[in-house]
Amino acid sequence: MAKSRPYVPSEPTLGWEQLRATARPLTEYPFSADAVTWTHLGRGALHLAARVLGLEGREVLVPAYHHGVEVDALLSAGAHPAFYPVGTRWTLDLEELERRIGPRTRGLVMTHFAGFPGPATQLRALADRHGLVLLEDCAQALLSVDGE
Repeated sequence: MAKSRPYVPSEPTLGWEQLRATARPLTEYPFSADAVTWTHLGRGALHLAARVLGLEGREVLVPAYHHGVEVDALLSAGAHPAFYPVGTRWTLDLEELERRIGPRTRGLVMTHFAGFPGPATQLRALADRHGLVLLEDCAQALLSVDGE
């Protein structure tokens, strides 16, 4: 058996000092917010959000491409996930998504896949137009940007 040697990364790792700012603006350092409820995992945050936002017994549209824990969190909170299609490059057909909104639909989950931002502006407008709660899954979007 080969003797193991300690591994020292050549690049600095992402540490607390990169995540928490000593001063604002909040847009650059999301963990610097004064009013935050911390959870251990994103699924816990999604469960809590679904409960606080009154999604129990209501339909929530979720991307058909998902990890699974987000669906479990919604189910555990009493929501009813319904799936909308995601394209081969994580694209969304906004017209198809809008067709899936029904009278029981109360929420919409948008996932930013692999560091590429989803169509947040368009989904915000869609959610506002139909009176839906928009939940953003940013688990894969940490420190990514779109435009400036």
